[in-house]
Amino acid sequence: MPRQRTTRPRQEGADEEMQGPEGGNPAAPPPPEPIQVGEELPPFDPKTFQSHPISASNHAKVKTITENWDGPGVPLDHLAQMIRESAVLLTEVGSTYADPMLLRDLEKTMKEVIDQQASLNARKTAAMDIRHDLTNGVKIVDPAANWLKRFEEKVEEYEKQTTRQKYAKNSLYQEYREEVWGADPENEGGMPPLNSMIPKG
Repeated sequence: MPRQRTTRPRQEGADEEMQGPEGGNPAAPPPPEPIQVGEELPPFDPKTFQSHPISASNHAKVKTITENWDGPGVPLDHLAQMIRESAVLLTEVGSTYADPMLLRDLEKTMKEVIDQQASLNARKTAAMDIRHDLTNGVKIVDPAANWLKRFEEKVEEYEKQTTRQKYAKNSLYQEYREEVWGADPENEGGMPPLNSMIPKG
């Protein structure tokens, strides 16, 4: 014997509630009103763009930002290599064929490259410090301002150093001076300690 179909009684207003007043989806938000041509926009409110706090859950993103600071250092490495090679060539031909001022300019440029590397390292180290705080459960309220403050403090600390403190223990500058020393036919023996070749100021 076939089963009889049973139907529930239709509730009044059910279809209207499902479709909305005009048959649309009630979950969809109403479309925004279009801005009229010539309409004055509301004034800029900086509070709308305030930084959001970050916690340990953002550690991976901060790690990526930290590693990205290695990229800008590559052109500086190439420039330093070009300076070293040029200085060696000028030293080999001697002052008879090369202006000694060129060597001084190259050394000055090499120091500027080292200063820029120190600035990049300060940026990276500031981000690494934030990562360390996040690992230890510290919540960073304003990450952008926090990073900038740390970066500026590290740059200020570097700029307070003397010329000897900046360059005497820098491996790039050490290699530069050793190569130039070795290329000079008038020099005999090994290069003197770098500290003795750099003024204290």
